[in-house]
Order: sequence, then C-alpha cells, then structure tokens
Amino acid sequence: MRKLVIIIVALAAVSLAGYVGLARTGQFQLSRDELVARYADAESKFVDVRGIVVHYKDEGPVDGGRAPPVLLLHGSFGSLRSWDGVVARLKDTHRLIRIDQPGTALSGDIPASLEGLSLEDFIAAFLDELGVDRVSLAGTSSGGIIAYRFAAKYPERAAALVLSNAPSAVVDNAATGTPPALNAMIFVSSRILKHQPEMYWRMLLDSLYADPSRVKGAVVRQYFDFGRRARTAPPVRSMFARVNDTAEITEILGQITTPTLLLWGVPDRVLPEAMGRQLQAKLSATAAELVILNGTGHYPPVESPDLVAEHMAAFLASTKP
Repeated sequence: MRKLVIIIVALAAVSLAGYVGLARTGQFQLSRDELVARYADAESKFVDVRGIVVHYKDEGPVDGGRAPPVLLLHGSFGSLRSWDGVVARLKDTHRLIRIDQPGTALSGDIPASLEGLSLEDFIAAFLDELGVDRVSLAGTSSGGIIAYRFAAKYPERAAALVLSNAPSAVVDNAATGTPPALNAMIFVSSRILKHQPEMYWRMLLDSLYADPSRVKGAVVRQYFDFGRRARTAPPVRSMFARVNDTAEITEILGQITTPTLLLWGVPDRVLPEAMGRQLQAKLSATAAELVILNGTGHYPPVESPDLVAEHMAAFLASTKP
C-alpha cells in the first residue's frame, strides 16, 4: 500500500511538473486566428481602424427608432460577448454596436506606431469608419472609462451615457477584498505558471458575481480562452492603460454635460456602492441618476442583463430627441 501511495505521489509530481513546463513555454496559448475560428459568428464584422483590425457587431434597426445608435463597451478581461444578454433584449428596438477592445478577444493587436493613441480618439476613428456621427454610450467597469472619456472630449457626439460599476478614482487593488484562495491562485498563475488556468477564471468570476451560482461554464471558458491569447508583438504603452491620476479622472468627469445614468451592482468588492455615489458627485456638470441594482455584482450586464436592459431602455427613451 505504501509503495502504491509513493507511486501515485510521484506520478502526480511528474504530471504537475509537466503541466508547469508546458504552461511556462506557452503551449496552452491560442492564436488570434484560432480564436476567430472558435468564436466569430454570423454577426461578426471586422474593420481596419488606423491599422488595428477591430472585431465588432452592429445589430438592430438602422434608424433605431430615430435615436442614435448605442455603443457598448466591455470591461477588463471581457469581450463584446459581455453584452449578449442585453443585446438580445434590446436589438428589436435599438441599434446596438459593440466592439472587442484592441488587443483583446478577436480584435487585432495595437501596432507600435499607434503608441499613445487615446481611448476617445480611437472610438471617434472607429465611429468614423462606420459612418456614425452621434451615439449613446454604455460602458461597464473599465469600459466606463472609455465611455466617459469620449463624452468629455466629444460632447457633440455623445447623446447619452450609461456607466455601470465604473471607476471614479484610481482603484487600490490591495483594498478590493480579494478572497485568500484567489490571491493564492493569482500568485501561482503569475509567478509559477505564467498562465491563468481555467480554475483561475472560475475563481475570479465567482468573486465578482453577487451570486456565484450564476457563473456559467461557457462564460468561464470564454474568459479562459481569451485570456490565453498569444501576442504577435510586444505590448506597447496601450491606449487602454488604466488612468493612474485621480485628479485627472475628477477633471474629466467634471467636464461631462451628457445626460448620464449610473447602474450600480451591489455588492461589489472592487467598486462598492460608495464609489457609485462618488462618481455621481464628480459628474457635477450633468444631473446623473444613480440606480442601485441589489443582488448584482461587478458586471451587471453579464450577471443581470434583464435589469440592465430594462433601465437602459427607459433612460434612452427619455433622452431620445
């Protein structure tokens, strides 16, 4: 019996060492072409924006009931699929455009020649390629940063703004209440494996949902697959680098005059309800409405698409010219 245990332990150690070796050498990575083959569908479209191949979807009636189209922006680690549930509920009455941010999911990497291109200027260039002059914008988490930066710089092109659990200041990652088990997984993934296994994404999403039972296996698999995308070039100082100056964020938010709706999922360990109220206060040049979505975590469009779609539809109707 003792010999059998020793053999099992030895085999397990060899298997683990082999897995670590494969992970550290990039053997679990997927190319962008492989991801396109796996995840592109009939609604997928691709457009070149200043040398970046952008994957996007454009659904719903072109006139959108005579209202501007709605541009949907996903958060960190996500993709345009983060909006699947909301789009399914609104596409019969609204024109909905959504993108994979450059360097993520099915969109191409950012060429070195575009280093420093701003978030808002990229969005303006993308809309120009589509022949769209004016839009409403909806952004969740870091996607909200893109939305409010665009509204601040291009007020004449922003008809309405919906922000969902978006930062109003620099986020202190050490203060976000990361569960100990997830912290351990982050350490192993970053320091030992140099790769995030599927369990990593399951644990991360569990920690960001108000109700972990809502975390679907297909969503975990998407995050896992997009998270192991192989890079074709070294990363540049990205236009999507996080804003690291709270004073700058405050200044930008104070410039926004666009009608704004804040949809705040609680509980949210990353951006709690107090951050939503802080964001509302910083939007001092517009009357921003704050709606608390109880029982919904950090990604309301993913976890509670019914609620998000309901509030978005009512708000967009109130701002329709």
